[in-house]
This record gives sequence, C-alpha cells and structure tokens, in this order.
Amino acid sequence: MGIGYACITIGVPGTALRTCTKKFATTQLLSEIIEHNLQALEKQIEYNIDQGISLFRISSDIIPFAGTPVNTIDWATEFSTKLNQISEKIKTGKIRVSMHPGQYTLINTPDEDVLSRSISDLAWHAQFLDALDMPLSSKIVLHVGGIYGDKAEAMRRFVLRYRSLNNEIRRRLVIENDERLYTIDDVLQIYNQTGVPIVFDNLHHDTLCPNASRNHADILSDCVKTWQAQDGRPKIHYSQQAPGKKPGAHADFVSSEAFLVYYRDIHGEAFDIMIEGKDKNLSTVKCSFLTAHRVRIAGLEDQWRRYKYYVMERAPDIYDELRHFIFSKSPVDARLFYHKIEEAQRRQIIPGQAENAALHVWGYFKRQATEQEKRRFFSLLDSFRSGEIEITACKRHLFRMAEKYAQNYLLESLYFYI
Repeated sequence: MGIGYACITIGVPGTALRTCTKKFATTQLLSEIIEHNLQALEKQIEYNIDQGISLFRISSDIIPFAGTPVNTIDWATEFSTKLNQISEKIKTGKIRVSMHPGQYTLINTPDEDVLSRSISDLAWHAQFLDALDMPLSSKIVLHVGGIYGDKAEAMRRFVLRYRSLNNEIRRRLVIENDERLYTIDDVLQIYNQTGVPIVFDNLHHDTLCPNASRNHADILSDCVKTWQAQDGRPKIHYSQQAPGKKPGAHADFVSSEAFLVYYRDIHGEAFDIMIEGKDKNLSTVKCSFLTAHRVRIAGLEDQWRRYKYYVMERAPDIYDELRHFIFSKSPVDARLFYHKIEEAQRRQIIPGQAENAALHVWGYFKRQATEQEKRRFFSLLDSFRSGEIEITACKRHLFRMAEKYAQNYLLESLYFYI
C-alpha cells in the first residue's frame, strides 16, 4: 500500500513550479523554466523519500506549453541528464508517480480541433513518463469528458477514440469517475468495452450519487478487477467534503478519524491511496503515520518541529500539551498527536495569540537583525495591534528575514504556509 498526494509540496522550500504566459514564452524563457521545474521536482522527490511517501502525482505544469506549438523545445533530449537523475531517485525511493491532465483534455469531444489538442496533450504526458523510464504502473488519469447533449453517444465516442490512441498513450491511461457527469457505473461500462483501468474517487461518487445504494467497498471490488498485473496496485482518490461549502469541495485537511474509518471499511491496505486534501503532503504524512505498523517518536518530533509555531498561534494550550507529549517521550500515539493538531486547525486566530507567536519567531533574529529590520518588524506589529493590517504582513517580514539569515528551521515551519 502507498499513500500519496498531488503536485504541490507545502512547506518545503524550492519545490514551487514556475510558469509564464504565452505572450512571454520565448524558447530561452521556457528552457529556463523547465530547468527550474525539474530541479523543483527533484526536491519534491527527495522530500517524499525522506518522509516515506511512495505515491506522487507530477504536475502537468512541469513542462510549460508542452504538446503545443508554443513550446518547440526537444525537452526530453535537452534535459535528459536531469531527467535521468530524477528517474534514479524515483526508482531508489520506490515511488509510484502519475500525472493527471486538466479539464480541457477531452477525447470524447465532437470538436476535431479540441480532439487534436487533447491527443497532443496526452502524448506529451506519456512522453514525460517514458523520459523518466517509469514502469507502466505510472499512470495518466483522465476524466471521461463532456456529455454534449447525448451521454450515450459521448460514451461511444470515448470508446472509439480510446481504441484509436497509440499504444504509448493507451498503455498508461486510466479513467476516473467525476462529480458532475460520469458515475462509477458509467466508467465501469466504458471499461467493459475498452479494458481501461478505473480509479475510484470517493468524494466525486458521493457528490454525484448521494443516494447510491452500494457501499464503497462493494464498488471497489468491481474497480479492482479492472487492473491487470502490469498496471500495478489499484488506485483510489480520497478526499473529504469541506464543511459548509458546495458539494464536492475538498476539505482544508483530512480528518484522521474519518480517514481511519474509511480505511478500515474498504480494507485500504489493498490500494494505493491518493490523498486530495487541500493541504497536500501534510495530510499524506498524517495518514501515513496513522496507518503505519510502527511509529517512531523521532518521526512525530520532526512533525512537531514543523507545526509548533502554527499551533502556538492558534491554540497555546494545545501547544503546551503537545510540547509536553513530545519532550516527555510518552508512548508513541500518532492518533493523539494528530487529533490535537486538528483541534488547533479548527480554531480561529486570536490577535494576542498571533502576536505571541510572532514574537517567538522574532526571537531567532533579535540578535542579528539590523536596526532597520527591527524598526520595520515592531512597526508592523503595532499596525497589527491597532487593526490596520493582518498578521500575515508581519509573517511575510519574518519569512524574508528567515530567508536572509538562512534559518532553515523556520523556513520549513508550517507557520508560514498554512
């Protein structure tokens, strides 16, 4: 079993991808962006290895304008050395990677121009995974597409188009149920005519079919049968509904208790689970701890190092509890640790607590900050006290100082990111 996340790595410096608008997309700029993005991907992979994360979705932004006339760079050749380096790290870390083209990649479209662009998009995604020398278990996830006024005809068109795709694309393609148009029964019907494996998305299903009679375990028993040995372990997408938001909106973080109930109900150890919470790698690390057979206190200490000032800002009482829990070397209990973290996440920031946390972070600089930096920080703090600005302005100043003075401990603190 693997647990992973999609595209964005929160709280890890150097992992953000770059892009540009078509207007400025010169060959030189695109080459610079690709070089940067591959370095960022390498850092994401290194982080995943360090955290024991074995499932990761690579962003489609990795090669800007790939598969379009805007980008004519032979990137697979020009960046082959870096791609090979990344490939070796992925293999060494035993990470299963995937990709997921966006909403405009539609092979069941009646529009021939859209179809042509969609096939080009799928082709470069397949080329990228091939350039990384990934096995066929590294998949490209696709939604079925639109209905275009006739669902049966749109499904028939998908089947015909899928069959006509070249093998380099088809051997990596998997399809997913969505939250608006295509149910899990629809994609199972497509599987019966194509053999394309199915990724089940729990929240999409609950959003589109809120009164479904079949439980998820039964549905997954059908989905498992769509995966062959060369496709790897069956995958599912897991997320939770955001409270108070429109159906299908992802929660800010995955509730540990709800995840564990679901994991037990579906026998989650049989699947690779892509977590689609808004906090990306953070919920993934959490779920990995929650399902681990053995948790070392050093692992939770590392997580506490990252969360501590975030918790202090929101819940000083929980900060004290967790600090005691960590330093007393109490029996390792990941569920208790994350229950407390989630309790802090649900609280609103109170100005006095926010000021206290900012002053604690300021303590890292007070001996080395210039007079100008000191004046600037306390001026921002005064403005925050008077209600003129939000605490984020103070935190931006502190983050810039952490960068200037190479305070890596702070640069990895979630205080600045969530």
